[in-house]
Amino acid sequence: MTVFLERLLIIPVLGVMLAGGIIMVASRRVVRIGALACQYVFVTWLTLSFLPLSFASIRLLTGLITAAMLYLSSHTMDEQQPGQDRVESMTGRGFRTIAYGVVIVAGYGVFSSRWFVVSGLEDMVLLGAIFLVASGLLQIGISKQTFAIGVGLITLLSGFELLYTFLEPSRAMLALQAAVHLALALVISYLDVLIPGSREEGKPAE
Repeated sequence: MTVFLERLLIIPVLGVMLAGGIIMVASRRVVRIGALACQYVFVTWLTLSFLPLSFASIRLLTGLITAAMLYLSSHTMDEQQPGQDRVESMTGRGFRTIAYGVVIVAGYGVFSSRWFVVSGLEDMVLLGAIFLVASGLLQIGISKQTFAIGVGLITLLSGFELLYTFLEPSRAMLALQAAVHLALALVISYLDVLIPGSREEGKPAE
């Protein structure tokens, strides 16, 4: 089964690219969180190219728990303030779409130039990691709200972790990475629920 998945690595790369686009342009948190959960699934798929299923499943479980924590905090806040699930105005969606397209093209340009190569790593895994890092940096760079910045940081870390896990494939390292993701989810949820200003909407840059 693992060998079969390794032969179809283009699918998770495209999935990572699509999930990043949804996170960038979607106007509702529940949609973004769903895309983040799918992104974790695709990252786990890419991880299977160099780690056994027992190791890679740690990343998947962590990702699903992280997405669930973000959903619960958003759901709780929406119950307290109905209608707050929409995290952004429609203003700026076109700009975000264009910016994301430019970043994806730039990321593919970096990959195709071959100036950054990790010996022994599958090309598709490297491309997926580049897309994740580029997408995360863009999300952090153009966002103002806690939730969007947090998701961008999670995306950025997922890209770096793909590369670092290949270089240091240990269960202890995976556990440490899982702890970081869960801690980020806790911090985002805390700021989201207890600091109302972090959920202000209607800002064009977000």
